[in-house]
Amino acid sequence: MMYYAEYQEILYIFYFAIDPHHQSKGYGKQMLTYMLERFSEHKIILLVEEIDEKADNYAQRLRRKNFYLRNGFADNAQFLVALGNDFEMLHRQGHPAYVSDYEKVQTYYYGDDK
Repeated sequence: MMYYAEYQEILYIFYFAIDPHHQSKGYGKQMLTYMLERFSEHKIILLVEEIDEKADNYAQRLRRKNFYLRNGFADNAQFLVALGNDFEMLHRQGHPAYVSDYEKVQTYYYGDDK
């Protein structure tokens, strides 16, 4: 399942999940590959929980970020707070994106509320 929002040439993936019974079968990679091809001219961004060794789910956070880094995404030290949590923003490799891009999408869909 994937939920995303598109604004101008920015695509923000705000939810992406594969049913646990179907994980590790290549479906996540296929979905991301499709999105990267379908929106080939867009900046594609998503948020991952900030990597914090003290977090209860540290291993899960690290696996999730590494999954995206292996599948067409990159990081560039863009961090933000959303809904009271610390996140790192990842972007499509070769199409750098910044917190300001995330804020444009949020403002378009939700007004000044972030």
